[in-house]
Amino acid sequence: MGYSANLIKLCWANQILSQSKPYHYKDRAILLGDAAHSMVPFYGQGLNCGLEDVRVLSVLLEQKGVTATAVPTDDIDERLASALSHYSENRHQDLVAICDLAMDN
Repeated sequence: MGYSANLIKLCWANQILSQSKPYHYKDRAILLGDAAHSMVPFYGQGLNCGLEDVRVLSVLLEQKGVTATAVPTDDIDERLASALSHYSENRHQDLVAICDLAMDN
Protein backbone atom coordinates (compact mmCIF):
# COMPACT_ATOMS: atom_id res chain seq x y z
CA MET A 1 0.00 0.00 0.00
CA GLY A 2 1.38 3.39 -0.98
CA TYR A 3 2.00 6.42 1.17
CA SER A 4 -1.13 8.23 -0.03
CA ALA A 5 -3.39 5.25 0.70
CA ASN A 6 -1.96 4.96 4.21
CA LEU A 7 -2.42 8.69 4.75
CA ILE A 8 -6.06 8.49 3.64
CA LYS A 9 -6.73 5.60 6.02
CA LEU A 10 -5.00 7.45 8.86
CA CYS A 11 -7.15 10.52 8.22
CA TRP A 12 -10.30 8.37 8.21
CA ALA A 13 -9.23 6.69 11.44
CA ASN A 14 -8.67 9.98 13.21
CA GLN A 15 -12.12 11.21 12.21
CA ILE A 16 -14.31 8.11 12.26
CA LEU A 17 -12.86 5.36 14.42
CA SER A 18 -13.97 5.24 18.04
CA GLN A 19 -13.69 2.47 20.59
CA SER A 20 -15.44 3.37 23.82
CA LYS A 21 -15.12 1.32 26.99
CA PRO A 22 -17.10 0.73 29.05
CA TYR A 23 -20.20 0.95 26.89
CA HIS A 24 -22.53 1.43 29.85
CA TYR A 25 -23.12 3.53 32.93
CA LYS A 26 -24.43 1.50 35.85
CA ASP A 27 -27.96 0.42 34.91
CA ARG A 28 -28.85 3.75 33.32
CA ALA A 29 -27.44 3.89 29.80
CA ILE A 30 -25.59 1.90 27.14
CA LEU A 31 -23.93 2.79 23.86
CA LEU A 32 -24.60 0.53 20.87
CA GLY A 33 -23.67 0.60 17.21
CA ASP A 34 -21.69 3.54 15.86
CA ALA A 35 -22.03 5.41 19.15
CA ALA A 36 -19.86 2.73 20.75
CA HIS A 37 -17.63 1.71 17.88
CA SER A 38 -17.78 3.79 14.76
CA MET A 39 -15.40 2.53 12.12
CA VAL A 40 -14.05 3.34 8.71
CA PRO A 41 -16.25 2.14 5.83
CA PHE A 42 -13.50 0.10 4.14
CA TYR A 43 -14.71 -3.25 5.47
CA GLY A 44 -18.46 -2.66 5.11
CA GLN A 45 -19.34 -4.11 8.52
CA GLY A 46 -20.58 -1.12 10.55
CA LEU A 47 -24.30 -1.91 10.26
CA ASN A 48 -23.68 -5.62 10.84
CA CYS A 49 -21.82 -4.83 14.07
CA GLY A 50 -24.67 -2.61 15.25
CA LEU A 51 -27.21 -5.37 14.60
CA GLU A 52 -24.96 -7.87 16.35
CA ASP A 53 -24.76 -5.49 19.34
CA VAL A 54 -28.55 -5.60 19.64
CA ARG A 55 -28.64 -9.40 19.33
CA VAL A 56 -25.92 -9.91 21.95
CA LEU A 57 -27.52 -7.45 24.37
CA SER A 58 -30.95 -9.03 23.89
CA VAL A 59 -29.57 -12.48 24.76
CA LEU A 60 -27.80 -11.11 27.86
CA LEU A 61 -30.93 -9.32 29.07
CA GLU A 62 -32.93 -12.52 28.67
CA GLN A 63 -30.29 -14.62 30.45
CA LYS A 64 -30.22 -12.19 33.39
CA GLY A 65 -34.03 -12.10 33.61
CA VAL A 66 -34.28 -8.39 32.85
CA THR A 67 -37.83 -7.27 32.03
CA ALA A 68 -39.26 -3.96 30.87
CA THR A 69 -40.56 -2.92 34.27
CA ALA A 70 -39.89 0.46 35.80
CA VAL A 71 -37.41 0.71 38.66
CA PRO A 72 -37.46 3.74 40.99
CA THR A 73 -34.73 6.17 39.92
CA ASP A 74 -32.94 5.98 43.27
CA ASP A 75 -32.55 2.20 43.05
CA ILE A 76 -30.20 0.21 40.87
CA ASP A 77 -31.54 -2.80 38.99
CA GLU A 78 -28.73 -5.24 39.76
CA ARG A 79 -29.79 -7.66 36.99
CA LEU A 80 -29.69 -4.89 34.40
CA ALA A 81 -26.40 -3.50 35.72
CA SER A 82 -24.91 -7.00 35.56
CA ALA A 83 -26.11 -7.57 31.98
CA LEU A 84 -24.73 -4.21 30.81
CA SER A 85 -21.42 -4.81 32.56
CA HIS A 86 -21.13 -8.27 31.01
CA TYR A 87 -21.89 -6.74 27.59
CA SER A 88 -19.18 -4.07 28.00
CA GLU A 89 -16.56 -6.57 29.10
CA ASN A 90 -17.24 -9.30 26.55
CA ARG A 91 -18.25 -7.35 23.46
CA HIS A 92 -15.25 -5.01 23.48
CA GLN A 93 -12.73 -7.53 22.13
CA ASP A 94 -14.97 -8.41 19.16
CA LEU A 95 -15.51 -4.76 18.34
CA VAL A 96 -11.82 -3.88 18.52
CA ALA A 97 -11.09 -6.82 16.20
CA ILE A 98 -13.62 -5.74 13.56
CA CYS A 99 -12.38 -2.14 13.70
CA ASP A 100 -8.82 -3.39 13.20
CA LEU A 101 -9.92 -5.52 10.25
CA ALA A 102 -11.64 -2.52 8.70
CA MET A 103 -8.48 -0.45 9.02
CA ASP A 104 -6.32 -3.21 7.54
CA ASN A 105 -8.66 -3.82 4.59
